[in-house]
Amino acid sequence: MDKVRMMKIYLLKLLTLFLIIYSLDSCRNPIFYTVTQETPLIPPLIDGSPSNFAIFKDEMYVASGKNIFKYGKNKQSECKWSKMDLSEEKLGSSIVNLAATGNSLYAHYLDNNFGGIKRVIGKDNSNVDLEEPQYIQTIYASANVLFICARKSGETYIIYYLDEDDSSGNIKPINGITSMLNGVAYDSDSKYYYLCTYSGIYYVEIDNINSSPAKLLKDEEDKAYTGFTGIINLNENYVAAINKNGDLYEINSATIVKKASFNDSRESTGALALWSRDKGDTTPTSLLLVGRNEYYYSTISRYTNGYVEIELDETGRIKEGAIFREPGNNNSPTTIDNYDRYVSSLGKKIIKHFIQTPFAIDENMTLFASTQKNGVWSYRDRHDGEGETWNAEK
Repeated sequence: MDKVRMMKIYLLKLLTLFLIIYSLDSCRNPIFYTVTQETPLIPPLIDGSPSNFAIFKDEMYVASGKNIFKYGKNKQSECKWSKMDLSEEKLGSSIVNLAATGNSLYAHYLDNNFGGIKRVIGKDNSNVDLEEPQYIQTIYASANVLFICARKSGETYIIYYLDEDDSSGNIKPINGITSMLNGVAYDSDSKYYYLCTYSGIYYVEIDNINSSPAKLLKDEEDKAYTGFTGIINLNENYVAAINKNGDLYEINSATIVKKASFNDSRESTGALALWSRDKGDTTPTSLLLVGRNEYYYSTISRYTNGYVEIELDETGRIKEGAIFREPGNNNSPTTIDNYDRYVSSLGKKIIKHFIQTPFAIDENMTLFASTQKNGVWSYRDRHDGEGETWNAEK
């Protein structure tokens, strides 16, 4: 055998040995460990780009496409999703979002260019009509008041309200707001509604909503706080709001205070939810959950979207000195047990809405997420040997 051939065989053996050693060492690499932790994903029962969640009469609702799904106990006392029969309803080409007052469940749907609002559960299944056709953008509810945002022209909007306790049934405008509405909260202490827009947060007296223009929350230099993407009630008297950059504020008595910030390259999706660690109908909330997403595409991106958590105190307010933390990452309290499984599943998805099911509906108080384009997900044990994991609802 000539020397050249012997040298080739030697190099081939050496390369093979190197590859074996490299592969054995790579198995200890965190990337390979994460792959072993990936949850087998399942097709979603409620697919596409689902709406927000709405609670009405001890049942929970979400919409996707032309369908509305209901979550509650069936005849076997099991908590299951079921599709509502909407054969008699005319809900356009798709349902955009839902809103529930104390008396009614409303659906905002697209119909040609204008869209519409329909009371799908309540005293009657009637349409909610404005004085003239307008481009309806969003609907929200607080107590027995339905808020409607319509685009007047260009980037100018009008906010209307329908008070179900008003026997006249008139839909009236709220003066002073020309920006698109993306959330509503209230403050029982000072009796204000807080109307959240990207241009700022407006407040108006609950009992005198039609008497004077809404006012804008401002800082000490008389400048408006702007860029808001979501708002939520922490309790009866305190409100939390988040802006696009991930700056979290607490509001009470028309006073706004910054409490925390993302401090990274992520942005807020506007999704906010309260979460209780212990299951029970009187359990105090433990965490505020905030949806986030990467604002740019990168070849080194980990696609770390999903959500972050921030701790609340025993009164339900944002805990002093609390910071945003990754779920399940050696934190307590936290919503999940396994951080690596979360990163490889819901952590890659963009969350538009989420909610922890109230105890009155589901004693397990299951946590649900409505993703941007991957349907409805939940954190639960599916009895498939995987334990509690984030996965699509089936």
